[in-house]
Amino acid sequence: MSDRQFARESQALLRQRVKDGMAALKDGDLDTSQEIFTDLLEAQPDLAIAHLGLGRVFAKLNDPHRALEHFQEAQALKPDLVPAQILSAGMLGKMGETEEAMTELETAIALDPSASAAYLRLARMLKEAGKSSEALEALREGVLHNPQDVRLRMSLASALAQSGATDEAVRELTRVSDIKPDLWMPHYQLGRILMRQGEMDAAREALDKAASLAPDRAPVHQALGQVQAALDEPAQAVRSFERAIAIKPNNLRATLRAAQARSQTGRHGDALDMLMKLGPKARRSGFVQKAMGDIYLAMGRPGDASECYRAAILNSPKLQETHPELTTLAEAEVPADATSHAAALKAAIAEKLPAPGEDGGARRGAIRARLAARREAAAG
Repeated sequence: MSDRQFARESQALLRQRVKDGMAALKDGDLDTSQEIFTDLLEAQPDLAIAHLGLGRVFAKLNDPHRALEHFQEAQALKPDLVPAQILSAGMLGKMGETEEAMTELETAIALDPSASAAYLRLARMLKEAGKSSEALEALREGVLHNPQDVRLRMSLASALAQSGATDEAVRELTRVSDIKPDLWMPHYQLGRILMRQGEMDAAREALDKAASLAPDRAPVHQALGQVQAALDEPAQAVRSFERAIAIKPNNLRATLRAAQARSQTGRHGDALDMLMKLGPKARRSGFVQKAMGDIYLAMGRPGDASECYRAAILNSPKLQETHPELTTLAEAEVPADATSHAAALKAAIAEKLPAPGEDGGARRGAIRARLAARREAAAG
């Protein structure tokens, strides 16, 4: 065998071992993957791809420091190895080194302007650092270089919607649907945006499509039920909410909406039974008590409705803190005119008690802001 032939066969064997290591990593067989890459590096310490593979193993093992060592070694051996830069940024981010991580990502983009993963990670880090406008620009640039990348366009659509540019967000989601028609998420996100804009017929069309593509996704059926309820189609809304509950039984918001839709169809007793079957803690919550009050009022039982509305206020410490006048109203003596009293209580809390989860975005945003502030303080 000639030296040239021997070299070719050795390279072919090397490539196969690297493939085996990556395949084991993909399958979750970390022991085998680690063994393969370790053996490769013992035989050839300057093999950048083996350092990359072993770094990914340590990343999976939640050991960012050792992972970073191998990613950085891979970069030193092969400076244009963009995946090593992107993965290094991920480990630096886990270690709280946000500025260094963003620098790595910017370097990766400079080396390969089409590296979509780098734009996605950079945008996420910028957003977490409170730099939403810069995150939006990073996504725009990423889409400019990768117009068919669905993940980038979806992220851009989400960022546009959050910034208030809903028309642009709708265009992006429509484009994603054109690129990948069998993907349910853009139809779902489009339906939610249209629902918030009050375009219920268009929202229903988008959510119907999402539901046909993702029949096992509870949020899709839940959103569809909301639109159907808004379109005064309570029977269809009940079916959609019940599908959402069947997929995710502990879905409190879907259960509340299903009960409300049942009540709209005149099935007040069924609606109450549904809420009474909730656990004691959930049943005592202000959201559920308010929903029960609405049902009792629809049944012509204002005394029971007043009891529930009062409990809705008194069981919601945050509501009492922000609106002390409601506490005064709830603790006042019940007048002889129970119907007027129940109606007054309902009107008083209608705009002040959101559905469960509706303030989740603001809460998550506050958490992210606190984390960003802590990182800045630590860096300072």
